[in-house]
Amino acid sequence: MSATQKPQATKRIAARRDGPAAALRNSAALELEELEDQRDALVLMLSRVKDANTERFPASLVHALSRGANPTVSYREWRGLSRAELAEAASTTEAMIERIEAGQDIGLHLSVRIAEALRIDPGDLIPWSQD
Repeated sequence: MSATQKPQATKRIAARRDGPAAALRNSAALELEELEDQRDALVLMLSRVKDANTERFPASLVHALSRGANPTVSYREWRGLSRAELAEAASTTEAMIERIEAGQDIGLHLSVRIAEALRIDPGDLIPWSQD
């Protein structure tokens, strides 16, 4: 092989190496990158949906609870409900709501109904410790 034939042979080998296989590799890499971008967009959308379903309580409510305010009163007022409205939503009487807000202990079933009416967890009805 002469000196002039060697560079041409190298070009042919490079063309074969960089031909359809290289195009296929580039296409696959681009497709993979596009799929990764789509995945990242979906992860972001899912995190926004999760955050949208998470209710945040105002600092004033948290401060009142931390200072020992009655949780039933605090959440009821924050939700803008009267005692009568809460009683109806929880399938109890207004007199019972008054007793609860005065500090009377209640059973688990009524706690769950009140929590559902206030759209909180039943554990949120337990007064915060003042230690």
